[in-house]
Amino acid sequence: MTAYIANHQKKLRILSKREAALKRAIDQGLDEFELLVLAHLVREAKMSVFKCEYTKNSPNQPSTFYPEREARTNRRIRRWLDLTLTEIVEIYRVCENPPR
Repeated sequence: MTAYIANHQKKLRILSKREAALKRAIDQGLDEFELLVLAHLVREAKMSVFKCEYTKNSPNQPSTFYPEREARTNRRIRRWLDLTLTEIVEIYRVCENPPR
């Protein structure tokens, strides 16, 4: 199945659930280790969403390939991979609506 495109909506729902769980944990004042575990899960969910975006903009599908879209996705992936787990927790602690 080389032309398979992952279900983007399912990945977004998983991301929303994990973001909500992290926000609840922050509001409840859970200890730092539990927050870091949840931040790791949020980062994994974001990577899944970014992979879906990359797949939708695949060079194997020339009619839907846009180099600028791929570059933007790559920048977003790099940004989220470079963040430490503590920085991710702080983003969700401070922002009501964290960046996508």
